[in-house]
Amino acid sequence: MSARKDVLCLAFFLAAILSYEKYETKGKSLFYVASVAATGLALLSKLTAVTIPVCILFFDLCRNGLPPPSDLRRKIVRLAPHVLLVCLVVAINFVRPEGASSHGDALAGLESAGGAVTRDIWLSMPLVVCRYIGMLFAPYHLSTHYDVARISRLFDPRALAPIAFLLGLALVGVADFLRGKKTLAFAIGWFAITFLPTSNIIPAAAMMTDRYMHIPSIGFSVLLAAVLMYPAMRIKETDKPALRLAALLPVIAIVLLFSVQTIRRNSDWRDTESLFTRTLLVNPRSFDAYLALGAMKDRSGDFDGAIKMYRDALEVSPDHYRVLYNLGVTYRKKGWIREATRALERSRDANPEFLVTRVNLALAYHEQKRYVEAIAENREALRLAPDYAPSRGDLGRIYLETGEPDLALVELNRALEIQPDLAPSLTDRAGVLMRRGRLDEAERDLRRLESLGVDTRPLRAKLEAERARGQ
Repeated sequence: MSARKDVLCLAFFLAAILSYEKYETKGKSLFYVASVAATGLALLSKLTAVTIPVCILFFDLCRNGLPPPSDLRRKIVRLAPHVLLVCLVVAINFVRPEGASSHGDALAGLESAGGAVTRDIWLSMPLVVCRYIGMLFAPYHLSTHYDVARISRLFDPRALAPIAFLLGLALVGVADFLRGKKTLAFAIGWFAITFLPTSNIIPAAAMMTDRYMHIPSIGFSVLLAAVLMYPAMRIKETDKPALRLAALLPVIAIVLLFSVQTIRRNSDWRDTESLFTRTLLVNPRSFDAYLALGAMKDRSGDFDGAIKMYRDALEVSPDHYRVLYNLGVTYRKKGWIREATRALERSRDANPEFLVTRVNLALAYHEQKRYVEAIAENREALRLAPDYAPSRGDLGRIYLETGEPDLALVELNRALEIQPDLAPSLTDRAGVLMRRGRLDEAERDLRRLESLGVDTRPLRAKLEAERARGQ
């Protein structure tokens, strides 16, 4: 299921708050322990749960108002285990960044977020927040990926107008809180607090995506419920049941409307092709949709369809190294080696540190017998990943083809030290060992190949011929 971590996080997030609420009202320690445990589970689901302690406190303040300073301090101290869990999980993710991806892309930085890129993202986010708010009221034209305007000047109206609107909204929330009108204050405050981890304070891989609204939308839902139920609540104690029913009609209409929209949206998610095809209908400039559809068509063997999708993606982002890499690999599968080489060279120039581009470009050069360039690309791949066995193996094969068996054997041995079951290198080394008369060692390589299910009959025939010649 797509983005299941968001749903899990939301479930545990709410369980933590509701358990703490039970503890506050009933005083049973079991509910307190359950709240701490649910906080840990929410954090392990996704890092956006870092706001749980603040949300618990904020919920209490909106319900009961500002307490005396001594009571406030006591409330904060009771939340110490929740805060410690947040600090622990965040610290683990920064100490072990390879684990951060399992928590989604909140707190996962861009591959190369320079100062200018970061500034543009920060200036663009107020407009993104306004778009989110609009989509909560009118959830139409939803997409997996949105085309977000990149704003680079503070005095751009697209930045100033959203900033002014959001500041005004914040002031309204504060004023309502101070006046004791807590519903709107809760809705605004909850949205702001829970959106903070995905607000790109730390630039993230995605600037706008629907799943970031899972938790913040609760604030909107509370406000919507309060507004829709207000007429019915006002006439609740009257003897006019027909009037009460009429007051509930907007509630019924909204629920039905949103339910129909949910069912329609679910059909978009039935498979990858449906999802990203729908994405392109809503956002024809969705680079990610073209890339996903291209990869899907490539895997199914529809290389022409994949190439079209990658070319369309390049219309959106002309020098994107991942698209160029995918395009080059697909060209190679079709046997268009020159086109593949040009695409992979462009990918390398766009991002010299992308390992798989270097590896595949080395293979493309090798196929064209451009040995000097193939060796150079393999050396660059090994600079990026010294233990990447296939590049060592490819170097060994190149040296064999260029008549340097000593160098070949060195590289093949290194490759097989790293990856003992690398079949191409086992095959090449067995051939070298046979030519050097090291038949017992060649025999061991053949046995390993046979254990991997490789057909070794041609090599076996050569080995037997070498043995016969030796006798």
